[in-house]
Amino acid sequence: NVYLASTCPPIISPCFYGIDFPTKSELVAASRTDKELESYLNVEKVFYNDISNLHEALGKMNFCRSCLNSEYPYPVRGVHHVS
Repeated sequence: NVYLASTCPPIISPCFYGIDFPTKSELVAASRTDKELESYLNVEKVFYNDISNLHEALGKMNFCRSCLNSEYPYPVRGVHHVS
């Protein structure tokens, strides 16, 4: 059996702040359920870290989570709504 375990939550939105993430349509976890992703990747099970666990693990470090929760802290030119 093959499993996918990630210490990061699924990346569901592009990054507009300098990291070259593809468009949302190219992110495999953006539009698929875990079951759909397992089938797409041909793995038995996917496991992700929860965003609250990631935040807790990093302590008081403030970090951008836009790619994980689609909530952009600063306006992005040309992007009115990212869903």
